[in-house]
Amino acid sequence: MLILGSGNNIIMVKKISKYLNRYGAKITILTVFLTALYTLFEHFNYNYLLISLIAGWIMYGLSMIVNHRYMSHSVFEAKNKFVLYLMYSWVVLFGSGSPLSWAYSHRLHHIYTDVPPDPQSPKTVGYIKTFFAWPSNSTKFKSKFVRDLIQNKEVMFVHTYYYTFFFSYLILLMIFSPILFGYVCLSISFSYSLLGILNTWAHSGNSIKSIPLPILLFGEENHAYHHTSVAASRVVNTSQWDLQGVIIKNFLAKSDSLSYRKAKLK
Repeated sequence: MLILGSGNNIIMVKKISKYLNRYGAKITILTVFLTALYTLFEHFNYNYLLISLIAGWIMYGLSMIVNHRYMSHSVFEAKNKFVLYLMYSWVVLFGSGSPLSWAYSHRLHHIYTDVPPDPQSPKTVGYIKTFFAWPSNSTKFKSKFVRDLIQNKEVMFVHTYYYTFFFSYLILLMIFSPILFGYVCLSISFSYSLLGILNTWAHSGNSIKSIPLPILLFGEENHAYHHTSVAASRVVNTSQWDLQGVIIKNFLAKSDSLSYRKAKLK
């Protein structure tokens, strides 16, 4: 889409991308959840539903590897360029949002856990916004929290054109097969919901909790350990059920870039 043959076309694409970056997150949430509900009522199929839920679970796990462990906490280094570009493609195909925006929100969450301006806690933005990862522009953007990502040309390319790629992908799906489009939106909605369960449950009490759903949450359940220190947030093995850790170690990471958990949190 970027090589369109003229400078005017490139400028137009950049303007569209800038507009989508401003409103794209909210448009995405409304689109995928409303489409998912419509699909369930109008085109319900048990087999498609099961496949969509499994796909959504995988989407959640893989997108968390990219946006959470790789972008937000630098848990590992990608094994090679192919793996790196594969991970970038996941965040587009799975509708998980711009890695830069995701990392910025999550780093704020660690710095200001459960107090303003934490954008990922029910104690600061409420349960509904936390569950749906509803974006908020209530605080001024501070580049110092993501300076490393801003200086990365590949991250900035994905950030600039993320919604242009994502909505183009959805439109192609809808043209190819409206039912497939609907069930992909259902998968993305389920992926969002798993993140919502994690954020609302883990931060709903007086202290950060671990959640007894290790397989469902792909290894993200040990939230209490994750928040104990900067070092803990960069450990690849957060529990014995850490499916993300298994994928990272065996398929995605340079082996010498990993930190391993050595003690079980009591």
